[in-house]
Amino acid sequence: MILAVRVGNSTAFSEGPEIRRMEDGCWMRVPRGRVKATAYFPPSSRDPYLRLAFPRNLINNLVTTEEKYLGFDLYLPGVAGPYREVQFTLKEIMVEGRPEL
Repeated sequence: MILAVRVGNSTAFSEGPEIRRMEDGCWMRVPRGRVKATAYFPPSSRDPYLRLAFPRNLINNLVTTEEKYLGFDLYLPGVAGPYREVQFTLKEIMVEGRPEL
């Protein structure tokens, strides 16, 4: 599963400590656990989106159709805060009656 996040400051992705902090601080929350992001694709001057990859096989084991929400806890270099939380209803990502993860 890929989560795309628009970030305005791609220069923050050139700092080693910020990247390590992001790698340790990006999680997907489900009612029965958490899944750490396994890869990322940084933004560039032509593409302002950070993409975070989460392993589908772990997600499918933790998420059922009875769940209502899927959340993310994110550390984003160069974004004011810098911790962010986002939550989606599973209904928003349903395809043919099941979560498209």
